[in-house]
Amino acid sequence: SSGASGPSSKVSHLKSTLPEDAALQMLYTDPMGVVTHYAITKLYDIIVCLKDNKRGSRVTMGSTFFNKMDGNLIDEWRPLLRVLHLGGSGDAFAQ
Repeated sequence: SSGASGPSSKVSHLKSTLPEDAALQMLYTDPMGVVTHYAITKLYDIIVCLKDNKRGSRVTMGSTFFNKMDGNLIDEWRPLLRVLHLGGSGDAFAQ
């Protein structure tokens, strides 16, 4: 269930990096929060990489996320969008 800060009851409230054993425990206590944070981290990596592309590159933000025929979000990105919609507002990294 979702609270005021999304479905993440624990991960969204973290302020710093955890030691490995605490991070593993977080996976068991707040799996949706861990998955949301991981998805946002990977999406951030992709966006930074795309922003660093040279002007005129064939791989762009638009070509990565949107169908050039109709301008709609590519179907493969829809599950990630749903995760971000449900949990992204509760993740400090996403904000």
